[in-house]
This record gives sequence, structure tokens and C-alpha cells, in this order.
Amino acid sequence: MLPEAFYLSIHDAALQENRQNSITADQIALIRADLRRRLLVPLLLLAFNATVALWLYLLREPIFSGLLADRPITLAPDRVLLNLALAAVICVGGALVLYRLLSITTRARLESPQIEQSDGHIDWGGRRYIVRSGGRRLIPVYDIAGRSPGSYRLYLLAGTRYVLSLEPTGSDTLDEAGVLRALAGGNGFFVQELPLNRYGWMGPYQRLRHLLVWWLPTLLLTVFVGGGVVLAIRINLPNITFNELRGMALNGIEQALARSDYEVLLVSAFFALVGVVVLVYLLVILLEAVIGRVRRYEGAVSRLRIRTRSRRSNRVHYYYSVADKRVRVSGTGYHALIDGYQYRVYVTPFSGRLVAIEPVEGQGTPLQP
Repeated sequence: MLPEAFYLSIHDAALQENRQNSITADQIALIRADLRRRLLVPLLLLAFNATVALWLYLLREPIFSGLLADRPITLAPDRVLLNLALAAVICVGGALVLYRLLSITTRARLESPQIEQSDGHIDWGGRRYIVRSGGRRLIPVYDIAGRSPGSYRLYLLAGTRYVLSLEPTGSDTLDEAGVLRALAGGNGFFVQELPLNRYGWMGPYQRLRHLLVWWLPTLLLTVFVGGGVVLAIRINLPNITFNELRGMALNGIEQALARSDYEVLLVSAFFALVGVVVLVYLLVILLEAVIGRVRRYEGAVSRLRIRTRSRRSNRVHYYYSVADKRVRVSGTGYHALIDGYQYRVYVTPFSGRLVAIEPVEGQGTPLQP
């Protein structure tokens, strides 16, 4: 999928062109970019690995002879650079030639484009929605996230797997069963437990998943950090007892108060606060799983994607937005939702974690096109 979002206005304008057996410049640019991403980038990565392998092959005599003779390996700098440059030219040149050969058919189709119509359908592919026709998986030029599963008329670049545009041919009623399967797969819940959710309770698997996904990792991290602290104390103070250790800590705090050593007090307060927050979090998650109550929100649900940037990381967070509330989900769950329809969203009462989601029955055209 090329763009991150599916722009209906752009797609609709392109659809009018495709109906007249013509292709837009934007679609040509997107197909060429996709060819580079699918063919050229993997080939260049393969060329990099082949360059290293070929370089080692060209230098095999001095390397292996040096290893077998148990003497230092000495290589002339000019020979190293010459062999490396030769290997790089051969591998990168080969990758570029392969790219031109593998993409020659598609590039020729773009020179004199013809539009081909076909019947196909959109269904859930395990991680996102995909387009199929006649048993073949096709490549949409525009992202189809947010398109309802069902039957479509496809406009393809003739002789290729590229879907330029599509329009629905079936009913405008939401395929509730298909969307529900996608939502269950994308968010990790069983459809069979939804009757319990409707009555305000978690199912057995949902309780277990809540513990495994949110409670157990935090508990293991806490035990690991606490065990490291205990091990460090035992190594440095092997004969100290718990009461003696507690006395030392209290005595240190009293001395810091007497000296007005605020740095020590702030560090101590920080670690104490972190410990309290972690314990409260573990207790809340555990109680949510044991008690098993869920809170329900019903209404139009939309997807949100928020990107956070920093010097060291660039993260994307995904959410469902319903009734002025944001529920964090995975990227797969984000792609599973069809925007603009009514849903029932079940979340945990305190931590606000998603338990399940289902479309409301009997919906036609979307509320928010």
C-alpha cells in the first residue's frame, strides 16, 4: 500500500478517468514508486550482502592462509579497496539490471496504459484488508483501509496486478460478519465471548489475555529489577538482615533531612513513587481480570493515528475514538475497523483497555463518508 491514508476525493477523481479508459499521472507515479519499493530496494539489499560475500571470496587466499598458518593477516590497503570496489560495482550493477528486467513488462504497460475491468472482492487478510480477483491477490494503488469488505468492480492496469480504482457492486449494507471477523482477528478476541460482553462481563479467554498482555510483563519486569537490587545487596553486604537494611535506609533518610540534602530525598521519593505506581497498576489489572466487568460505549467509531517524534525514536500510536473517548489498539486492529459505522466498544473499567468491539446490526451506508 502506497499512501498512509485513503483519500476519497483523489480516488473518485481517478475513478472517473479510469472509467474513460485513461490513467492519471498520480497513478503512474504511485506505480513506479511501488515498483522501486518492491523490486529495487530488496535487490539493493541483496547486492549489499552479495558484495560482502564476493569481497570475502576475492580475499580468501590471504585470509585463510593467514588463519591456517597462525600468523597475522596483512592485506595491502590498495588491494582491499580495489576488491571492495569491484565487488560493489558487480553486485549493484547486477541489481540494477535485474530491476530493469523484472519491471520491463509493467513499465512497458505504463507507456501505453490500457484499463481492464474485473470483478473482485475485499476481505480480511490477517493483518489488513486485501483485494482479490479470480484467486489472485492484487495490489491497490491507493490504500483501501476503511473500505467495507464485499464485492467491487475493479479497474486494473491491463496485464498487471495493480488496482487503479474500485467501486462497490453489491449492497451498501455493511458486511457485519466479515467486519466482525476482521475486528476479532485484529484485536485478539473470540466472537463467541461477545454475549458475555453484552451483559457486562469478560469471557474466560479475555480475562486470561488481559493478564498475559498487560499484567504478566509488568510483573516480570518488576521481579527482574527487584531481584537485581536484592542480588546487588547480597553481593556487597552478604551478612546483612532485613531489619538492619531497613534501619540503614531510615537512618540515611534522617541524616539527609538533618543536612537538608534534597537530592537524596528527591531520589528516594522518586523510587518510592515509582514502586507505588507499579504496585497500584498491577493491582488494578489483576482486579479487572478477576472481577471481569466491562464498560460499554456505543456510537460512531473513527480511527486515530498519532505519531510521536523524538531524537531517538519515531513511534506511531493507534486509537479508536468513540463517545469522546480514545481506546488504544494495535496497528492490526487499526486497519480492521471500517470508519463511519456504529459499533459497540467494550473496555475495562479502570485501565480502559479494549476487550472487544462489534458492529451494530442492520447498518446501511456509513454515517461519515
